[in-house]
Amino acid sequence: MDAHQTFFPNSPSDFGNQFVVDKDENIIDEIPYILINALNLSINQLSEKVYQLGGMFIPAHVDRNLYSLSSQLGIVPDNLDFNVLELSPYAYRNKFFEKFPWFADYSYITNSDAHFISDIGKSYNLLNLKKIDFFNIKEALRLAITKFPE
Repeated sequence: MDAHQTFFPNSPSDFGNQFVVDKDENIIDEIPYILINALNLSINQLSEKVYQLGGMFIPAHVDRNLYSLSSQLGIVPDNLDFNVLELSPYAYRNKFFEKFPWFADYSYITNSDAHFISDIGKSYNLLNLKKIDFFNIKEALRLAITKFPE
């Protein structure tokens, strides 16, 4: 993905430190460039690359007013191949689907959208799995039905 990234130096005072930590939370490195920049790929090219690498493509926080399918495109492109859509923990079903009724036809999960350690686990998904492996996680997410605040 580095070939599709624009590298700008990070300013920790503006964007915070971008540490790499190990499993014991020891800082082992710091990323010197900003990680929030867009890639110079279309969303379809990105989806294709994810599948080439054997991953799952889940467009993030589609309900958000910035940096989302609804804010950038206003639609889910007909030809976009994805596993499930993700809503932020702040999604209100009625308001979002009133504004974008065509988004209601998809399966959703809700995640923390954590940009700070304290936000990790704010929202989560419970999956009913026959076996813990990638195939069963992928199938459970395909069938996902998220409960939202009204």
